[in-house]
Amino acid sequence: MNITFGTATEVDISELIRLRLLYIKEDFGAISERERECMKKQLYDYFSRKLGTELIAFVARDGERIVSTAYLLIIEMPANPNMLSGL
Repeated sequence: MNITFGTATEVDISELIRLRLLYIKEDFGAISERERECMKKQLYDYFSRKLGTELIAFVARDGERIVSTAYLLIIEMPANPNMLSGL
């Protein structure tokens, strides 16, 4: 194994979708083909819009293949004393 760490880019979207669907199947059990196809479309749109701006996907790679992910979702909220910038 040759594990390296980095962040995902738009070229990794298909792998992020694959891993997300595997996670959903593991967490929720069986999913129908219709659900899977709907999620694939939504996930592609979501990752295309958010990745690298509001979503940072940290990845572990074995060679070129992504084997693990961790997500940082940046959300903006109204400012408060604990979060003056709202981020």
